[in-house]
Amino acid sequence: MPVLVTDKDGLLAEPLTAKDFVVTDDGSAMQLHLEERSSQPLAVLIVMQTGGKAPRQFRNYRDLETMLDYMTGAADRSFGLLTFDSKPEGMLRFSHDVSKLHDAIASPEPGDHGAAIVDAVNTGVDLLTALPPTTRKVILLLSQPQDTASKTPVDEVLRRISENNVDIYSLTFSPEKTELMDSLKGDRYINPPYKLSPLAPPVLYTLDLGKPLGMAFRALQENAASEMASLSGGEYLRFDDKPDLERQMAILANHLPNRYLLSFQPASGKEGLHRLDVRIPAHPELAVHARTAYWSSASTPAHLP
Repeated sequence: MPVLVTDKDGLLAEPLTAKDFVVTDDGSAMQLHLEERSSQPLAVLIVMQTGGKAPRQFRNYRDLETMLDYMTGAADRSFGLLTFDSKPEGMLRFSHDVSKLHDAIASPEPGDHGAAIVDAVNTGVDLLTALPPTTRKVILLLSQPQDTASKTPVDEVLRRISENNVDIYSLTFSPEKTELMDSLKGDRYINPPYKLSPLAPPVLYTLDLGKPLGMAFRALQENAASEMASLSGGEYLRFDDKPDLERQMAILANHLPNRYLLSFQPASGKEGLHRLDVRIPAHPELAVHARTAYWSSASTPAHLP
């Protein structure tokens, strides 16, 4: 499980060891190992919404290629692209050369009215699992928060994200605010000015597994982008314009290579969703960002990263 540790100001904390962490699996403490991650190849699949209000964001993505290059640093990395509207659409195969994504990112085809986020992530997991098992697999999701039109069962995609160790980093725009900002560019007589409240700081959402599972699944449908990021141990950030997007990508560039990789062997053979809790008892002032659950089935490996 990837774990990010920051101080109260959001800065990276001092280095820790496996003994500093306590991880519980459905309440039972696990024996932990801290894995070496520096030499692990990295694959980033950009899953980009082109339907609904997404075309209004296309202008903000024109330098995404440069941002991706910066975000992944000097790692052995490869990049792919999957676009979606009411269903997954275009795919560019993984390449070590991020510039091969340029045309598809700079001038994507606008899609229909839909935003089938869960279906698109499910297809993205398919594409990532075809890569060598030693590869660190990351989905960078660019979308609105809410899913529309997906047909994949929520429990199915949660299971597959967990079993295949896919980290999801969600960068979302507000379709309502995008539409409002567009309307304010028109005639003042037709569109009287509105005063927008200041944006709240980026929020890291968590899937509350203390709720009945059905309620947790409904929460995922209401904000699929944040809940899947939380479940996988990734991050959920918001943006309104290109400077916002650049700032959030810079945050990810700092966080992505600086996560601890903890592994353990589950003690319980229970199938289904397991609740995870990660703490650093000696440093309660530190903030811990980690996956909140994993899905165990007959095919889940015993050694869970």
